[in-house]
Amino acid sequence: FVTCDTLKMVIVDEENPYFFADSEGVIYSKDKSVIYSFPQANKLENYVIADGVKKIPDKAFYWIPTLKSVTMPDTVTEIGESAFAQCVNLTNIKLSNNLVTVGKMAFRF
Repeated sequence: FVTCDTLKMVIVDEENPYFFADSEGVIYSKDKSVIYSFPQANKLENYVIADGVKKIPDKAFYWIPTLKSVTMPDTVTEIGESAFAQCVNLTNIKLSNNLVTVGKMAFRF
């Protein structure tokens, strides 16, 4: 959904065996180990990633202009390439204490 700049929310059927969307329309794997996509037009300024997430893949939070703060749980071990790139107002991020891999340009502005 990287170029869907008017997408505010995604709703996933509860019966979907692969994906889950939280109350803000953020898409996770069903077991919540991966956060896939934050809707680009979501107006949240602060977001707390769900406990249990291990991976933030490439461009999961790409170009979210309203986002100012992100808190990630210590279960996160991997941040993909450009995961938070172009989040031009992101000024505060609480990183996991267990990060092993941070992809290229993960926080590029």
